[in-house]
Amino acid sequence: MVLANWLEEIEATEVEHFVSYNCRKIYGTNIMSEHSFGSAVDIASINGISLRTEWTKNSANGEYLRQAGKAACNHFANALTPDYDAAHHDHFHLDNGFQRICPLSTLQRVKRAALKFAAGN
Repeated sequence: MVLANWLEEIEATEVEHFVSYNCRKIYGTNIMSEHSFGSAVDIASINGISLRTEWTKNSANGEYLRQAGKAACNHFANALTPDYDAAHHDHFHLDNGFQRICPLSTLQRVKRAALKFAAGN
């Protein structure tokens, strides 16, 4: 559902992905990747626009991808873009794992506070 919401927000009609489920550790660590739990996806292309070739371009396609990367943080705890590191140079890595790279939006903070209040915490 989270992925669908993000795709709707960015008006994606076509997506190419590398991988979702892949039982493995995060490169260079002993920590299991979110891919190991089927809770991550790597997106290589949106609407025919390749992250590998268009991410850094000063063009409408490059801007679309950069905005899509920013919007991903509205839906995911982690939205790693090609700017994150060399391992992600050609894709978005999206997951809702325990680590959080994306900051919580104001709406997300309000929702969490309301849930805590309702639970009596």
